[in-house]
Amino acid sequence: MILAKNAQDLTIKGLTGHKLLDKGKIFCYNMVSNIETLLKDGVFMDRTQQYIKKIERLLEERSKLEHILLQEKRLIKGSVITRFKKCGRKYCRCVTENQPHGPYLYLSRNIEGKTRLKRIKPEEEAWVVQYASNYREFRKARERIVKINAAILDLINTLEEVKSENYPEDTID
Repeated sequence: MILAKNAQDLTIKGLTGHKLLDKGKIFCYNMVSNIETLLKDGVFMDRTQQYIKKIERLLEERSKLEHILLQEKRLIKGSVITRFKKCGRKYCRCVTENQPHGPYLYLSRNIEGKTRLKRIKPEEEAWVVQYASNYREFRKARERIVKINAAILDLINTLEEVKSENYPEDTID
């Protein structure tokens, strides 16, 4: 344990980030790693406030991501890929000069555990590419929301532990 006359002495020594206990005019610096506080403008911010601020930041990020999910955009499951093909005719340039035909766009999807390719018609390319892009954006936002929800739950559980106090054991008189 390190003693200091005021909180600024601890800040100068770089000792913020742990519990500072006010013992009259002397501050005690407790080096137990699971007890943390921040010193901000001479005011101590306890752990509960830290966790609440983290939760609020995550909720704000989640709200922005939810707007992506709620947009009126059409989706197509799958990815658009480009392929070149050989036609198989004996004297075609794709065989003789090794210059395959294409590029052709395909929609790649996983159906029953197998990758399936569906050729996209040239007149449908624009909207299929856009819808597939919308799908990727939707999935990324959804994946991030799942991670944020898990982080929020962890913080709420930690907050519960920090806020909880044990009632003293009953003593037998």
